[in-house]
Amino acid sequence: MLQSSSSIVHVSMLTFYAILFVVTLATIASTLATFPLFPLQLDSIEWSNKWLGTTVIDYYGACLCFSGVVISSEDSYVRGFLWVLSFNMLGSPFCCLWVLVRIYRGRHLRLESRRHLDFESH
Repeated sequence: MLQSSSSIVHVSMLTFYAILFVVTLATIASTLATFPLFPLQLDSIEWSNKWLGTTVIDYYGACLCFSGVVISSEDSYVRGFLWVLSFNMLGSPFCCLWVLVRIYRGRHLRLESRRHLDFESH
């Protein structure tokens, strides 16, 4: 029995984001258990390095989630991919720029359900 390509993409996305959830949650939980955030231990290199690594993983976890929304929202996958590259290589200023450009072009930031879109197209 063959699965449709949209079903495979759906399962792949669920799997990817489930793994991303587990990795980011486990990283933050492990760091909190080993090196509590408070009291701040700014004089400890080990504490600082662990929290720096955790922050990087946390940023990219959030960035990859945002990237999925952007790729799904752009009219062109190429444009979406270029935005995603800028987010992941150049950081949050380009995430903000995407939001500004989207609002400037008169689009909203609201995520719409498929049912809502199907209703409007009929």
